[in-house]
Amino acid sequence: MKRILYFLVFLFSLLTVEAQDTIFVKSLNLSNVKNVTTDNKDLYFRMDNKLYYYNQEKSKPIAKTKGNLKYSWLEFDSDSQDYAVMNSNYIPLNRRINCKYYENIIPGFCNKQATVVRVNNNLFICLNGKILQYRIDTNYKIEHKGRSIRHVFSEPGRRIISTYSGVFSDSLWTQFSSIKIKGDLEYSNGVLSKINGNYYLCQDDLLKLNINNSTFENVLATENGPRTRKLVDFKGVIYAMYNSALGIIDLDNSINNKILINDEFTDIQIHQNKLYACSTNGNLYIIDSKGSIDVYTFDYSFNDISIYDSQIYLGTKTNMVRLNENLGLDVVFENEEVIQSMFLDDSLLFTNNRGFHIFLDGQINTIIDNIEFNKFALSFDDNYIYAGSVNGLYIIETSTMREVIVPNLLDKVYIKNDSSLLKYTYLIIIFSLLIIIFSFWFVLKRRKDKNLKHTISSEIIIQIIEDKPKVISVENLAEYLNTSVVQINRNLKRENTTALKILIIAKKKITSDMLKEGASIKEISKRVGYSERYVKEKLIIDCAID
Repeated sequence: MKRILYFLVFLFSLLTVEAQDTIFVKSLNLSNVKNVTTDNKDLYFRMDNKLYYYNQEKSKPIAKTKGNLKYSWLEFDSDSQDYAVMNSNYIPLNRRINCKYYENIIPGFCNKQATVVRVNNNLFICLNGKILQYRIDTNYKIEHKGRSIRHVFSEPGRRIISTYSGVFSDSLWTQFSSIKIKGDLEYSNGVLSKINGNYYLCQDDLLKLNINNSTFENVLATENGPRTRKLVDFKGVIYAMYNSALGIIDLDNSINNKILINDEFTDIQIHQNKLYACSTNGNLYIIDSKGSIDVYTFDYSFNDISIYDSQIYLGTKTNMVRLNENLGLDVVFENEEVIQSMFLDDSLLFTNNRGFHIFLDGQINTIIDNIEFNKFALSFDDNYIYAGSVNGLYIIETSTMREVIVPNLLDKVYIKNDSSLLKYTYLIIIFSLLIIIFSFWFVLKRRKDKNLKHTISSEIIIQIIEDKPKVISVENLAEYLNTSVVQINRNLKRENTTALKILIIAKKKITSDMLKEGASIKEISKRVGYSERYVKEKLIIDCAID
């Protein structure tokens, strides 16, 4: 019966879990694991006082280094361009699992001690000392693995991918070159723009790309000043957004360059004959065609500007807001940072340091989870959607997003709204099965009780008590017969006796037999389960009288 109930509980848990693109593979043969971490190539985990590497081919852990404190993490060091081991006595907030994303796939309750990492198309969740492995069925692929992607420029016949370890150019949209563009260019840190037929890269310095021989030349050195991040051609005037300023730049003669505003700028965009610029200090600057500047200050830290349907959207550290006609801000959604955003048709796509998401039909859906994405690295063309992360370029075919992902998410939202009805249906099915099984069990019990009426008698009970030394009470007798004392007494009613009366008769017989065999009072007391005094005063005297 217990096995049947366990099976039903398991079946219920399966039926009530919504369909996922994440499929459970196995629980790794490990225990007492503290946390999981990764270098975005392999799985590492902390167990006991060591950090281990997990060899997936051999399903074998390999100790790599000693771990201090309680937890160990792999952190990317931008200076050495390699991973270093960090130790802590607690799980940092950015390392904790986001339970709302995983509650439907993990067994039991999600807790703050759980950690999760992704390695290629495998997801590893450390929960209660175990590592659970899942396979992720994805609609994307990853190019330039291990490189921090800063920007993707795309036009018909040309794609230029800027990374923190070089710049790469492609002429075929299906092929991604691993050969760097020539020149003394070790990294890029900003946007590549096409202005007046020329290509300019905001590295930190401002560089010009010679397409004919694939080399860069320096246009503006910024080592001792603000560093370039983005260029915009607005009404024939080239505006340069720096990391700490906004200015006007003359691409032919740097003498004419000038700084207009000093602020921690994050983005600039053109919309309806005006230039919009935002900063982390909550300032929104609006520049008209004559160069006049108005500034509006809000209680937000701005990261990004995107435009859709003649409206300005601003991504912040805590939410997404929309600029209204009164130059106020309306909240689009809350509790999610927006590093960069863009619109594909009427779908709002955005990235942050926890993943790549889509805001659709009033809900945030995560497309790529637990990946840190970079600023300026989200874009799309007719072929692909590009999302640049700190460890590679994530690519989704634009047609797949439009024809597969978005429709499926819309279906998911619809099903989710009706999921309570579906779950109630499952509950009814489970409840019905329980009733059937209980009824079956009850019928069997009735039959067994009916059979007991014909098998239980005072003679049989006396024989059981004599043969089974552990049966020394009516409760022991009922347990041995797998029934109740009430049922035994009901069966004995036809003999006008009870289980207790028969028990005493049986014990008197045992006492008499043991006395004849020369047993001591102590031995008899132990056998019948009564005190020596009771044996002397009741059983032996009664035996003598009988």
